[in-house]
Amino acid sequence: MKRLLFFIAFMTLGTSALIELLVIEPVGRAPVPLPTQQVANVLNMNDVTVHQLMGDRTRWELRARRATYNENTNTGLLEQVRFLVYEAAPGAQAPIAFSGESGAAFLTTQPDNLVLQGAVVLHRGDDLEIRSERIEFDAARQVLTAPGPVRVRTPQGVQEGTALRYDLAGDHLEFASPLFYQ
Repeated sequence: MKRLLFFIAFMTLGTSALIELLVIEPVGRAPVPLPTQQVANVLNMNDVTVHQLMGDRTRWELRARRATYNENTNTGLLEQVRFLVYEAAPGAQAPIAFSGESGAAFLTTQPDNLVLQGAVVLHRGDDLEIRSERIEFDAARQVLTAPGPVRVRTPQGVQEGTALRYDLAGDHLEFASPLFYQ
């Protein structure tokens, strides 16, 4: 009987001590929550089409799955982009200079520049395909550059180089060396 009473007393004290441990608040300072940074004038959008206009005609058209536009800096980031860039021909309906797709497009305060980045694939008709991680287009000069490794497919074969400059008006490609032909 003594053993039974001892066991009941031990269990009661043990249970109450365990409950006390579970409900006691920890000693010391509570962690301070990190402040949430609020950015004003930033728009996040899905399935967006952006038209860059020059006068009454479209300079380029970008279709993106996601877009972020920062009104504070007047810049935009478009993700998963399909693009059409039109020639600098007079008139409202200029022919397409090139088309393609890229992982991202950057819109900056310089309206003549288009920066495409992330597995860029560019087509000029059926005769020319350019692949690079980054392609920059200067619409005012009608010059396309790929500052990094680039691969070009033409009917004559495949060429690779460390960089590329393509003058669309003169239809002239210049590779940086070394150049590889296949």
